[in-house]
Amino acid sequence: MARRTLAALACVAAACVYMILLEDFPAREWDGAEIAIQRNYPSLYKLPTNYDVQRLTIKWHPSSLLYFVPVVEVKVFTTEPPFPYYAKDMPLDSSEFYNSFPGSRIEFPYKLMHMSGLSFFSTMEGEGFGRSKGVGKPVTNFLYANGPVEDVLPPDMLQFVYNFTDFMIPNSSTDINIWFNLYNTSALVHYDTSHNFHIVLHGKKEFILIPPSGHEIGLFPALHPYYRQLQNCSDKELLKFPDVLNITVKAGETIFIPAYWFHRVSTPSSEGAVALNFWTHSSEFWIMEKAFNLKIPLESEWPRRRIQGVAVRYFTAILESSLDVVNQRATRSSLLKRYAYVIHPSPLPSCTCEQFGNTEMECTTAPSFEEDVVSFSSLMNKINNTDVRAIYLGNFAEHLARLVVEHISEVPKFIQCLASS
Repeated sequence: MARRTLAALACVAAACVYMILLEDFPAREWDGAEIAIQRNYPSLYKLPTNYDVQRLTIKWHPSSLLYFVPVVEVKVFTTEPPFPYYAKDMPLDSSEFYNSFPGSRIEFPYKLMHMSGLSFFSTMEGEGFGRSKGVGKPVTNFLYANGPVEDVLPPDMLQFVYNFTDFMIPNSSTDINIWFNLYNTSALVHYDTSHNFHIVLHGKKEFILIPPSGHEIGLFPALHPYYRQLQNCSDKELLKFPDVLNITVKAGETIFIPAYWFHRVSTPSSEGAVALNFWTHSSEFWIMEKAFNLKIPLESEWPRRRIQGVAVRYFTAILESSLDVVNQRATRSSLLKRYAYVIHPSPLPSCTCEQFGNTEMECTTAPSFEEDVVSFSSLMNKINNTDVRAIYLGNFAEHLARLVVEHISEVPKFIQCLASS
């Protein structure tokens, strides 16, 4: 009985923290993009004083945009939010995979439609396709549009976007996206590998954020079209985290989202929202680019089963060199969760090196790869956050699995082996 009471109190406390953060997260004065990145914690900012907020909100109001943006490529969802990001041509989205695991099939989550700027932004302004303010008129279609500003905006508006120099890091490339969201659209909880300054120019947006340890909830596989997104992103799951933040960003404000912080973005306001985001790759991203391009100590002339057996030992050595025992267990558990959700029927039982090598002798007498492990783990250990390391080690395990199996349908079994060794 005492345990139930304590658990109930903990839930109440978590909800109270959640509400306090929702109501009392203040917008701070802008002190520079580089300082925000060094701080490496989500922050809400007022736009720098050199920006005329009133002029900005007028210029980016839908009633103004309908005259300047001639055509908009719109994503149309017919299911309830949140909406997933879908990466095309991923290995787990193939007939070869679905033939082995037919219950895992997923459908492309939206259709694309071209709308005139006049029609789309008029819809943001009032009742129209996919939108209803009237009582008893359910919304049956949910619309939003996004993309690189160079693809979405006409040339005469681009220079205006490029004037947001405060959100660009010197000597670093910055990708700028624009977002047009109609009422009641939200994204699946996900992380980005880039630091993100998200500026709301019209309407408002709500952000729920949890730290990189959120990967323990269970990511979609890195080989899946929904990669970088959490499988179970209910508010109940998110509220289990003591550091959960819920921040409302209004027009004329920007939120900084550090790389690898999980976040859900929603547009609850009746007028929709217009926003820009500025992405700059994190140092962790560049470290892992180097790590993933290192030579893998496997020889193509070896029998496949020997390649697979040595790959198991190689991954195990990397894991042990990159994380302490507690985080190794957490990483293995998180890796298994990736496949436990998407594979139907459930993954095959765990396996050992010997099942993939011809004999135990062959596994244990494979050529030494100590130098390769040192090269990889020395890069991993430059990443200070162990949860970010765990995410990338999981991604590398999938990359390794795809490399050494003959058919994509064998990846789940090999992942079981890597996670259970």
